Amino acid sequence: MLIQGLTMQTNPDLLARTHPGWVTLEGTVERWSQREDTERAVRNLAGVKIVVNKIAVTPAKPVTEDVRKAIEQALDRRAEREARRIRVDVRDGAVTLTGLVHSWAERQSVLSSSTRCPTNRYPSAPMMRPVAAA
Repeated sequence: MLIQGLTMQTNPDLLARTHPGWVTLEGTVERWSQREDTERAVRNLAGVKIVVNKIAVTPAKPVTEDVRKAIEQALDRRAEREARRIRVDVRDGAVTLTGLVHSWAERQSVLSSSTRCPTNRYPSAPMMRPVAAA
């Protein structure tokens, strides 16, 4: 049967039961998108009027390091975006920071980081201010 071939080809843990015009999908997948994709593929077949999707989503157990790595990557991406919002001007050993930050604590963190640079003799951030809360 065509439907059975489609589901078995994409995931051997899936089963399609058919009755004229009806298809019942059963089995397990790891991601919600796999469940939706399977239903969409079957729903678009000629002669299918009703799809009953009983596919269970059972995600693989997350590995602590995978989760930690994903969080670190997300934070790194955010830090890179935020750093581009700060303009750094250096004149005669004086560093001036301008731009927008999300809070006074973040402003202080940026200013503090700039003072740790050994060549920064006169740090200031007169124009660096938190953005208004949305």
